[in-house]
Amino acid sequence: MSNTLPVSIPAGWYDDPQDPTQQRYWDGSAWTDRSAIAGAWPSARFGHALAYDAARQRVVLFGGQGNAGELNDVREWDGMAWTLVSDNAAIAARRGHAMVYDTARLALLMFGGDDAASGASRTTGFLRYDDPGFSGEVCETGSDGDGDGKTGCEDPDCLGLCTRCGDGVCEPYESCHLCPQDCGACRVCGDLQCDAEETCESCPGDCGECHGS
Repeated sequence: MSNTLPVSIPAGWYDDPQDPTQQRYWDGSAWTDRSAIAGAWPSARFGHALAYDAARQRVVLFGGQGNAGELNDVREWDGMAWTLVSDNAAIAARRGHAMVYDTARLALLMFGGDDAASGASRTTGFLRYDDPGFSGEVCETGSDGDGDGKTGCEDPDCLGLCTRCGDGVCEPYESCHLCPQDCGACRVCGDLQCDAEETCESCPGDCGECHGS
């Protein structure tokens, strides 16, 4: 098999002439040392989210709408090649969601979008790299990471932080989301939770945009 392509072929990724299991980058005149495993490239889609993971120094892609419906795959780009991290993450397949890098927790946080199972979603979840098939519960912020419908001290996953909830003292590890009995009701616009006193008008970032009837 020839190791060259016609010079009229534009620069880009093509099947590796020496290894059918991967692709190699053609710079317009010669093959380079840059290669990627075949099949790791994202399929055609829209409504996906991209964010830069500063700790891992990777651009991470999650979800979107593909030809066959919403996706929940996780892929990352290291500047040279795509890697498939998971083709079935625990967070429900969706499109139109937001994704940001949380510098405090060194994790990617996702919010909202159109959920393939239930339509418009206000759920918040973190991607975990130790096991991308599990979306961890975040007790302090009230995020329902495991999708069981329970948050804070109502969730058995958080019981380790709730041993003193209800004693009237807001401990340093407690929060208004974890233990409102001790810490009071949440009144923080911008925490990705639509609290009781917030509305789409007062805090659209937490409660979503208002839609006229």
